[in-house]
Amino acid sequence: MSAVLRYRHPKVCQHLASQYVAGHLSPGVRRRMEMLLPQHPPLADAVAEWSDELWQVQASLPTQEPPKRVWRDIKRTLLAGAPQKHRTFIDRVRNGWQDVTALRWWAAGSSIAALVLVSVLLWQPDTPPVRTASYMAPLSQGDTITLVVYGYQGETPGTSALRLQWAETEVPRPEGALHLWAELKGSAELVYLGELVAGQSWRALSRTEWQALAGSSRLLINDQAVQLDMANVLMEGPCVQLRAYPSGQPS
Repeated sequence: MSAVLRYRHPKVCQHLASQYVAGHLSPGVRRRMEMLLPQHPPLADAVAEWSDELWQVQASLPTQEPPKRVWRDIKRTLLAGAPQKHRTFIDRVRNGWQDVTALRWWAAGSSIAALVLVSVLLWQPDTPPVRTASYMAPLSQGDTITLVVYGYQGETPGTSALRLQWAETEVPRPEGALHLWAELKGSAELVYLGELVAGQSWRALSRTEWQALAGSSRLLINDQAVQLDMANVLMEGPCVQLRAYPSGQPS
């Protein structure tokens, strides 16, 4: 079976997606996986589904106090040679798990505390960060938002992609072929970005298409690829650049 067909196989997609979201892939395989996501929509959809599932599971878990043996192991392995003031503080945190203020103060002033925090995080189910969108465009039919288009910038040219998310509204998806256009800022030049295939939630972008998306003021959809007649626009909406999440925030 060729590589392309293999990544389209449902069982292969589900297995790779589950391992990716659970953080079980090696760094090399993970990088390869992230290069494949914009090129293989079924694989990207599987990753999104697994991320949603595991996030719901993680959110439903009750907060638990770490077992006493965990603190004992941390003290033995990390603080064996630490100054007495550090050991005293660890005892305070262990005996008063709710002393969040003290924990934050110590984390700011001690690299040893940073190691403790990493160890604490290992007790919780880990959901690896997912690449966030760089651009978003809510497209409307009349006064109703029908489709939201997200733009994801790849690490290398040709690996950027669009994700399409249809809204759950009473307004149905227009029938027939749908074609996406970008209106550039300043010049108002229209650049064709391609057809939106029914049932496909991801679409890879070439370097030229990504540059057009990044430089656009709005996105528009019509029913033909030859030209865009403003009188026959089916959907349109502003294209806005999204600010990156601050360090330490969920992606």
